[in-house]
Amino acid sequence: MYTIKPAHSAEFIFLQHLDKIFKHRELQQKLVDAKLEQSQEMMKEAEERHQKEKEYVPMLLICLLSNFRPKQALHVIALIYWLFRSELGYGSRDISIATVNA
Repeated sequence: MYTIKPAHSAEFIFLQHLDKIFKHRELQQKLVDAKLEQSQEMMKEAEERHQKEKEYVPMLLICLLSNFRPKQALHVIALIYWLFRSELGYGSRDISIATVNA
């Protein structure tokens, strides 16, 4: 004779539990993959922006400084340098550079 096992036997519950664990891990992996892809995209955009700045800033400085006398040009360079450093969060320790007499 065969005995009929109830639908919620211990084995069945255990298999359901394992199934939930695997589904949860799959969702976690998808989330990690999405975050990785997003961070790689952000990194790529930042590198592109940096490359544009590297190309643009020297041209801007040349155009800007061509209108100044040498001492004025040094003052402007020092001021721009200080502004960039302060924007990057290096603090005000470089303020003496920006106060060069023109």
